[in-house]
Amino acid sequence: MKELSVKRINAIGKAGNMIALIGRIVLIVALLCRALRDCKSPFDDTVIRRMRNFAFSIIGWCVLSVVCNLVISSIFASAIQVGVNFSLGNVLLVLVILGLCGIFRYGAKLQQEHDETL
Repeated sequence: MKELSVKRINAIGKAGNMIALIGRIVLIVALLCRALRDCKSPFDDTVIRRMRNFAFSIIGWCVLSVVCNLVISSIFASAIQVGVNFSLGNVLLVLVILGLCGIFRYGAKLQQEHDETL
């Protein structure tokens, strides 16, 4: 019976993390869309900065998720369980977004050079 309640509390903690992640993603995507709507070029510094913030927020969420899972497991389990669990999908998502930031930063540099030559 105790094992069932630990699993249930673990599931509630993970659901809370997912809700927080979805809220954060929606907020950052909304800010990114607003920046794209208001800028004259997609290579604007604001767009690049918001994309980078999005990638770093996913890193923060991954770390927070691991810490919360360790704390919840340690509080409600009979023994302290130490383990780290990262999702490969999240790591790849962060790398792709950071790669896109680099591409956009290079595009901004090319755009600036193009504007200066005219």
